[in-house]
Amino acid sequence: MHVFTMRLRHVVVAASAAAALASPLTAAAAVDHSDAFQAVAATQPIVLDGTLSDPVWKTGLVANAFFDVTTQRPAGQDVATTAYILYDKDDIYVGFDCEQSSIPIDATQTTNGVGSDSDDQVEIDIDTSGNGSRTYTFKATPRGVRYQSSTESQRFNPPWRAAASIGSGDWHAEMAIPLRDLRSGTAPWRINLQRRIAATNEIFSWVYDPTMPGPNDSRYWPELDGMHLSDNALRPLPHADVFGLTSLGSDRDKFQQASGAFGPQRARSLGGDLTYPFTSTLALVGTANPDFSNVELDQQTIAPQQFQRTLLEYRPFFAQGSEYLSPGSHFNVIGTNDEIFYTPSIGTFDSGEKVEGTLRSDAIGLLDTHGPGFDDQAFGLSYRTPAQDFNYFVDGVTARHTQDGSSVTACLGIELECRDDTYEAGFEKRDLASGFFTYVDYASESGDFVADPSLGHMFRGTIAQERHYANIYAWYDDIGPNYAPVDGFTLISDLRGPGFFAEFNGTGNPGSAVKTWYGALGGNRDVDRSGHVSYAQSYVDLKLTLQNRLTLEVNPLVSEQRTSDGYPFYTNSQTLPYDQTAVKADYGLGSASSISTSYSWGQFAAQCSVPPDPTTPNALFCGPYPNLYANFYLQQFGSTIVRQLNTRFNVSLELDGSDERPFLGPSDDQWLRRISFGESLSRTATLSLGLRSITGTGGFAEPGVNFAGSFHDQFPTGDELFIAFGSPASSITLNRLIVKYIVHVGRGGIGT
Repeated sequence: MHVFTMRLRHVVVAASAAAALASPLTAAAAVDHSDAFQAVAATQPIVLDGTLSDPVWKTGLVANAFFDVTTQRPAGQDVATTAYILYDKDDIYVGFDCEQSSIPIDATQTTNGVGSDSDDQVEIDIDTSGNGSRTYTFKATPRGVRYQSSTESQRFNPPWRAAASIGSGDWHAEMAIPLRDLRSGTAPWRINLQRRIAATNEIFSWVYDPTMPGPNDSRYWPELDGMHLSDNALRPLPHADVFGLTSLGSDRDKFQQASGAFGPQRARSLGGDLTYPFTSTLALVGTANPDFSNVELDQQTIAPQQFQRTLLEYRPFFAQGSEYLSPGSHFNVIGTNDEIFYTPSIGTFDSGEKVEGTLRSDAIGLLDTHGPGFDDQAFGLSYRTPAQDFNYFVDGVTARHTQDGSSVTACLGIELECRDDTYEAGFEKRDLASGFFTYVDYASESGDFVADPSLGHMFRGTIAQERHYANIYAWYDDIGPNYAPVDGFTLISDLRGPGFFAEFNGTGNPGSAVKTWYGALGGNRDVDRSGHVSYAQSYVDLKLTLQNRLTLEVNPLVSEQRTSDGYPFYTNSQTLPYDQTAVKADYGLGSASSISTSYSWGQFAAQCSVPPDPTTPNALFCGPYPNLYANFYLQQFGSTIVRQLNTRFNVSLELDGSDERPFLGPSDDQWLRRISFGESLSRTATLSLGLRSITGTGGFAEPGVNFAGSFHDQFPTGDELFIAFGSPASSITLNRLIVKYIVHVGRGGIGT
């Protein structure tokens, strides 16, 4: 057996080599970023049975003394956790021994990837880059159900293994994670171990530091070094996913477009994605004739929106390595990141290729993509120190669009290829000891869509004090009136001004009714180039979580936004109120069965159609042109009940309503009613059915009745089968059946 000594900040180990070989390595107290450990090699491959009965587990690196980061107290003996870590030439092994004598063990889920964070679970977090640019998470429940994630790909799903067993007042879990599916350089890893108890919604972490914002922040994880592996063992394997698709029904050629609307488009029956790693940390990713028939994301809402919504990116080519193409933090008080490369705005595309990954302390992304009416390129480069106390980034996008099929309508009236260039650069500086933080971001846009490049810029500067119990931020924004990258997402242009945000959190005393509390307040005041206030808001958020699993929250917001014909004339201006006070109550959050309800009220404004259309929402409140917006009193109600009936079936019920009431005249409302049913057929197969009805025009969605259903199964080879009827993102039921089969070629894991 190959055993290494380890260094602890607070513990001095004085032992002979023989004693070190005879006893396991143990971390006797909660650890932080200053600690370092040497890995332990297993004497033989470990066969997982979920019991931790194999004596080899006790020879590994031992981690205990977990800390309850929810209540900010050391974990009690009745919920004590001990973890073991070993490795061999193929896998890293992790075992957990979880005491749970006084709290019921929750283990309701039976399908991998379904119901994450609703059962008891344990997890290992791994930062193979050593500086936070690539992290992985692997979770297992008391039934051995697996969940995994990666900052590099939303589709991360390698063939790792887990086994578990439930005892009398305790449970155990074992994991085996293939090293080939963890892109790793030569730097030491950083790791953390966590445990979650669903009945109390509490998180226990091996890592703890009073200044850390949470256990998922890899800046505070200790080092794991000393794994002697060949480059070949760490080199990910090439793999490809080739799909075949067929569609049936009268709506078989109706699909969602980049705008969110559904329109005619012929389905692609064959295509694929390829990943070819040419180093252990860099890969070439390509796609040809990619599929666009997403039926898995329901992004419908009836709540009126002050701002444009951001959508999730699900297409494999764009999801893989997306952070390397948008490396900036994009600090934004409004809560939505402005991006110079926002891939959901790119509609149907034909092909693409890119290089993504890391090289030592650098993260790199290079992309080229083509489609009807566009040919776009993007790049990103960022550097981050191993301590993650400093990083800089540069990125850029060159968009070439024409009018033949492009989502961009015109380029200054010229029917030629139109070019839009945007470049961004910035840096972050943090002091982990004091918590002082500085962030600067600048972007510039030029090209055929920018009438005056001197006004096509974006600047954000932020200073902050970040601590565990309190974070305080102050910033200044300056976004030019001509700044709106064609391939990007810009929430509001033409604003400049200061803002602040402060948040505080704490815990109740032992034995009190309050488990945790949270408070926040903030505001901003921005003016446009005419000197008028263009956007201002102030808000407060107060939240109490009680010991009985009830959470209460109140969130008053006072906001106003000015609209006009824009720079340089600012005619037809209106200052619109968006004042909403919300109260919320949740019971059982973080469990498989929960109840949530909310109610909000206050002034609001909605956009009118030009010319006025009496059939559109808000028609009751809209006056003659040029009044493009209408003011009214808005009330919103929302409620959701999620219930896990047993280990196989689950159901959710939802009722949401919006009532728009003018200060004089009749009201207009809209209601959403939804019931969803899910069945876990096996460890890899699920069936989902959903029925939704939207009535009324006083909201954000088109009325209609929608039924959608889907079946998914993943086979041991990695191949996947999808059968779907309709689309949950449509306002009405689509008479469309899609059958899609994906053949996974190669031994590399999906999304690696």
